[in-house]
Amino acid sequence: MPRVGERWWLLLRVDALPVVRNPGGFDVSRAALRSDIDGRATVVTVGSNRRIYAAGRGLDPLRERIEGAIRDTVEDRDAAALFAGLAVGATGTMTREQWQVFAATGTTHLVAISGMHVTLFAWLAAGAARRLWSLGAARARRRAPPIGREPFAAVIGTTAALGYALLAGFGIPTQRTVVMLAVWWLMRLGGRERSGFEVLGWALLAVLALDPLAPLSSGFWLSFGAMAVLLAGDLEKGGVTPGAVRALLVTQWRVGIALAPLTLAWFGSVSLAGFVVNLFAIPVISFLLVPLVLAGMALPIAWRAAEWLHALGWPLLQASADWPWAMLDLDPDPWSIVLLAGLLPLWLLPVPLRWRLAGLGALLPWAMSAAGWLPRSDLPTKGAAQVILFDAGDGFALLVRTRHHALLVDTAASQAARAAAAQSPVVAGLRASGVRRLDMLVLSLAHGVRAAGAAQVLAAVEVRAARVGGGWPGAPSPLLPCGAVERWSWDDVDFELRQAAPQEGSCVLRIAIRGGPALLIAERVDAEEGAALLAAGAALAAEVVVAPRRGSPAAIAPGFTQSVGAGWVLVAAREITPAKRALVAQTWRVPEARVHATAGRGALALQLQPGLPPRLLRYAGGWMAEPPPGSPLGYHP
Repeated sequence: MPRVGERWWLLLRVDALPVVRNPGGFDVSRAALRSDIDGRATVVTVGSNRRIYAAGRGLDPLRERIEGAIRDTVEDRDAAALFAGLAVGATGTMTREQWQVFAATGTTHLVAISGMHVTLFAWLAAGAARRLWSLGAARARRRAPPIGREPFAAVIGTTAALGYALLAGFGIPTQRTVVMLAVWWLMRLGGRERSGFEVLGWALLAVLALDPLAPLSSGFWLSFGAMAVLLAGDLEKGGVTPGAVRALLVTQWRVGIALAPLTLAWFGSVSLAGFVVNLFAIPVISFLLVPLVLAGMALPIAWRAAEWLHALGWPLLQASADWPWAMLDLDPDPWSIVLLAGLLPLWLLPVPLRWRLAGLGALLPWAMSAAGWLPRSDLPTKGAAQVILFDAGDGFALLVRTRHHALLVDTAASQAARAAAAQSPVVAGLRASGVRRLDMLVLSLAHGVRAAGAAQVLAAVEVRAARVGGGWPGAPSPLLPCGAVERWSWDDVDFELRQAAPQEGSCVLRIAIRGGPALLIAERVDAEEGAALLAAGAALAAEVVVAPRRGSPAAIAPGFTQSVGAGWVLVAAREITPAKRALVAQTWRVPEARVHATAGRGALALQLQPGLPPRLLRYAGGWMAEPPPGSPLGYHP
């Protein structure tokens, strides 16, 4: 495998960056712009691939060697991944479960190297420099430059902070800290009055000069926002006394409240456990764990002590994350964020109690709606259904909602997504749609990747019943195999679930609106299973169909399309060329304008209502009507 600092000659297949749009999903385009990524490529396995130059000396190879030394010394894999993040900012080997625990407990800011860690390292270096200056021999003092003890401590402290920040990857929080330390020491040594906001302002200008795209990162807003709140608290109180319990509680409360709107806007969640957990996690991680991890670079035995501390504290952190109300998952609209931000001064500034109570009253309707205690306005009426086909590349996931029920077909898991360690869009989509309980989970075909996707869904929401096709020996409850035929009705909408073939066939679902259109979901059906469905006389007629196997004509049995008689075809695929679109239209005997794919365009929403034709919407930051291919910009049906 290539290592940091090496140079290789490779044959690549280059692709444009995928455009993925899902409700509540991660903005891939913004992240790519922030990271200066213009495209992606896959290495083609050929004999000409070779290494040209070995890794030389440099900062990045040094970081990789330190990460390797930690991995070789620390036996606990999770502890080694955490220590690599604290030592050199290498968090790539941390597991998804670790990130979930840190997110639920509000301690993610302590995992990556933060401004607090850099400041602590700088103060330790400056303190050591003062001690060295005071204990140095007179001869050593005469040889030293005549700069004085404090300038000497400032140079050593700032240099140490810069070195640690560079070793950590020089992220935005570390950039801010280094600049603030340098400006603070310059003002102090120059005899100038030191204003915290003036120092923060210089740090802000420096970060923007180094990286104009920094505001596209959540760390920019959270780092500067937290520092501004701390400075505002100091100004109001005339300086917070370190070590005072009350001051610590007030500071934690202020930072948590102030960053809540930012956290909601970026991540759609707020850690409630973090208000308590950080009171203990901040001193333990910052003053015990981080010094041990850094000391391990010189004395590897310190990593063993850090591993013991991790083994002692991690179960407590996990128990806090398992608390039912540890994290509040929401999907706030922009107006909710504005409302929360506008009410912040009522809790951060000394205002009368009646104003704070009024602010709570203004938040009450929003909080009740966010908690699911009030009905959502976007739910379908009785007798109607709303269907969301997620944009999941070559994976597949489809959410069906009636007035009071929700059903999920598959989990968007695919081999490509697993290889890239990509987050599934399903959990974020369920949260954005206000789904906290699934009445039915259907896995059309069982295999290892879908099992991993099902585990994510089962961990995120309550699942009352589940069906799986293809056979799954020893499947966990509530997963049961798809039977021959299973029929039920939710809110006057009829559902029919069946097994496509007698021997471990995939699941096929048909949804029918009484007096309206029907939808057939047979995404994993192949030609053999399609022939078995026709032979069994299954009810397949539907106005809308999800094309099997990403629209492949080879998956269609003779007579299958005629039996379905669809007028609309939905295709879940990573890409669809004009030639393939035309082939799908020809296979299903529909106009090309009635073939709609998620490829490069975003998630699809289908509204099925009695007495009306299907209505299709596409997600592009919000739901909008889908124009047919070739329509001019600004098309509004």
